[in-house]
This record gives sequence, C-alpha cells and structure tokens, in this order.
Amino acid sequence: MNKFVGWILLFFLLLITIPFLLILGLVVPAKIAGVITVLALSFSVRYWLYRTKKEFDPKERIRINLNDRFWMKKEFIFYNEMSPANKKIFEDRIGIILSKVPMCVSSGELIIDRTLALRLAAHLLNGAQDADIFMLQLPAAVILESDSWDERMNLLRNQENVQFVSKDSLGIK
Repeated sequence: MNKFVGWILLFFLLLITIPFLLILGLVVPAKIAGVITVLALSFSVRYWLYRTKKEFDPKERIRINLNDRFWMKKEFIFYNEMSPANKKIFEDRIGIILSKVPMCVSSGELIIDRTLALRLAAHLLNGAQDADIFMLQLPAAVILESDSWDERMNLLRNQENVQFVSKDSLGIK
C-alpha cells in the first residue's frame, strides 16, 4: 500500500481541484486538470499492470492444442466425463505443470515426448488429494523410473519435493 500513497494523493488532489476551479469560474484550467487526471490515471494503471505481470507471472503455461485434446479424449476416460468448464481448468493446470516442473527419466534425459509428458502431468494431477493445494506446491522435479539410473538421479532420491513415478503406474512397459 505504501507504494500507492503518492499516486492516490496525486489523484485526490487533481480530482478535488476540478470542482474548486469550476466554482471560481476557471473552466479552462479545470479542463486541463481533468485531462491530466485521466492521463495520469491511465498511465499509472498500465504501469502497475506491467509491473504486476512481470513480478508475479514470469512464465506462461504451455497451451494444450487440438491434437493434445484429441489424444486425451482417446486416452483418459475421466477427461470425456468432465464438463467443458472442468476440462478448461484441467488443461490449464496441465499446462502449468508442463511449463514449471522439469520431467526426466531416471537415466537423466529430459522427457521430450509430449504425450508422455501429458500422461505424467495428468497422473500427478489426478494423484493429488487436493488439486488446488498441489498447484500451489508443485514438485521441484518429476522422475520417471526406468531400469537404468544415473548417479545424479540417484542422489535426487533423498531430496525433498522430487516425485518419482513408476512406469507401471502409468501403464507403460
């Protein structure tokens, strides 16, 4: 709130001066004060929105395209049973998980197969007790367990906030 006090005082003074100027019969200065108020207000709102977006939304979500939706309809039974509003929420959450959580195989390679990444993200989201709390506390990384383990990946087994997913739980051989 402290960062807005100066702006609020400026707008308050500009808005208060307009009726006083009109009472005194100074119409042109009142119009100028009104224009300055509108310009300052629109500039400050744009500036505040820019700063807020820059500070609090550094990374966009990955958009789920038509092919992904088709694949999810074919692959996930629960997806077909969702309402359109719930599908939108589910897709947004999947996109956030895909953009913010690194997913790799236990051999150390990042997962680049989009369908496998979608399957992992959906598995994580469906496995969560409360999806809202899960979205606030996303895992630091997700590791898909395989037959071979890299030493670096083995060290992550003891690290907190790293989730491991077995291929069996995803239905992958």
